[in-house]
Amino acid sequence: MATIVRPEVATYEQYIDGEWVGAENGETYDVINPSTEEVMARAPAGTRADARRAIGAARRAFDGGEWRFKTQQQRSEIMFEIVRHLQTVSDDWGLLEAQNAGAVIRKTAVVDVPLAIEHFRSLAEQALSIPWYEPLAWFDQPYVSWNFVQREAVGVCAGIIPWNYPLIFAVWKIAPAIAMGNSIVLKPSTHTPLTALALVRAIDETGLRASFSNYGPGLDLSAPGDRILTLDGTNGIQYLRGTSFSAPFVSGAAALLLSVDRNLTNVDLWNILNSTAVQPSGSGYNTN
Repeated sequence: MATIVRPEVATYEQYIDGEWVGAENGETYDVINPSTEEVMARAPAGTRADARRAIGAARRAFDGGEWRFKTQQQRSEIMFEIVRHLQTVSDDWGLLEAQNAGAVIRKTAVVDVPLAIEHFRSLAEQALSIPWYEPLAWFDQPYVSWNFVQREAVGVCAGIIPWNYPLIFAVWKIAPAIAMGNSIVLKPSTHTPLTALALVRAIDETGLRASFSNYGPGLDLSAPGDRILTLDGTNGIQYLRGTSFSAPFVSGAAALLLSVDRNLTNVDLWNILNSTAVQPSGSGYNTN
């Protein structure tokens, strides 16, 4: 356990309901620089109450409709403006990511940070090419039918990310969710929350929060991932974690009929399904 605490160590807050606040119980924990084993920051130790408040704020932001009822062009234009701001405030993010994740600064400053910002821009651009209404081919048998796909926002998305690429993974959760009109609750890794917090602060600084029903882009930092899963109010879960961590998520999400997006191989997923009450059934999952 690291015991060195430098006097310049900053105490971070979490972003919930359009405000920067501490944990509900006022507690913090030490964020460690793995290269030196020194305390480099303190972060709020989020609780179930924090998660509940974050999900509630994201739900109100989505149901209010100001963000999701914008046109795709309007949402992407706002995201492009966010990208321009990220480019001006991210000069020190490479150092922050290197210190927090134990990576070399050449990698974080030259690859990770620019790539994360480019992904944010690219996802906003790609959203413009996704048809919300898409007619399908006619069917003549057994009778004539006309079919189409009408796409819509999912709702409140919970994004849970691991420690190893904290900034890029935060962008991968935030950008596609808000680009398609959703709100999101983001849960960074306990070990590496600092660049994700920097990203959220930069988005908050754009002054575009009114475009997101006064909750920023529906974005809230809250409590550990299992607390997000066991609370009502989310419509989809995005996470990037290993197989042992994933089993309760797949099982719990199936029980709650939530959409799950994960970076698991088919073998990983099959092992999880065989070890839980969730069994594959057609294109979805059944719970026993």
